[in-house]
Amino acid sequence: MDIKLKSVVTLKEGVLCEAVSRNHKITFDEPVKDGGTDASLNPMEGLLACLGGCQAITARYLAKRMGIKLNGFRIEVEGDFNMSGFDNDPTNIGFHFLQLTMHIDADNTKEEIEKFAELVESKCPVSETIKHKEIVLPTKVICGK
Repeated sequence: MDIKLKSVVTLKEGVLCEAVSRNHKITFDEPVKDGGTDASLNPMEGLLACLGGCQAITARYLAKRMGIKLNGFRIEVEGDFNMSGFDNDPTNIGFHFLQLTMHIDADNTKEEIEKFAELVESKCPVSETIKHKEIVLPTKVICGK
């Protein structure tokens, strides 16, 4: 069953953007060296944060289901980002490697925790979208206000 999600992003001053989904707002900006004011995460950092957030939420849901006595969960998400495609070959732009490091504190065996971590990875919708989906990305252009 598909669920329709929507975010509306508006460019504000400079490169600062505001994204609104449902009744929630987040902002994106760039570091000063890249023309921003460093008021918020840049969009690529936002992607890393979304992946980590989704993994953490998935962990919470699955822990209860699997009988994992989760005392703490923290995930580090790092990526190798190729920016050269922005000015040159656009097929080479973006992340080409992402590393997730899960820190799991649970009152379970090492084997149970490792199985849990594998399931979190495989059930996280953001992770699965990044790894396996070829997303159709049509763009409509509307001129004027």
